[in-house]
Amino acid sequence: MSLGCARCGACCDPVALDFSVWQWAVTDARTHASEDFASAEHRADRMFIAASLRPVSAEGGVIYLACRFYDREHMACRAYEDRPPMCSGYPWYGRDPEPYRGYGQCSYQLDLPPSQRPEGSRPLIPLTVVSRPSAWRAACGRSLGDSTR
Repeated sequence: MSLGCARCGACCDPVALDFSVWQWAVTDARTHASEDFASAEHRADRMFIAASLRPVSAEGGVIYLACRFYDREHMACRAYEDRPPMCSGYPWYGRDPEPYRGYGQCSYQLDLPPSQRPEGSRPLIPLTVVSRPSAWRAACGRSLGDSTR
């Protein structure tokens, strides 16, 4: 069971995509080429990429993009509840967790056994877990009033 997103923003600022995926999405959005064969999720992703992500830099076949919905000052997505599938499904997209490079502080690293996490990773714990007393007790093995540990 996943603890969920800690909303650290590492995957949002900047968004990193394979250059060919970005190029395909932009071309698709301009020509509406995917309307006949792509799933609704893929169309939504491509439209989001084309309309909401602005190139910032590129390196080694990867393009880094700024998202118009990401608020850098508050480290939060202004459209979190209405994110497209490429964002809401990150990083597992409905599959079982598997080792990935990802971001060392990404809370989804906690879905993996420690031996499968990137070396030196220090995943964050989502605030929704910290703010729930039952989750706190389960994680720490003590009651909230017990300060002896």
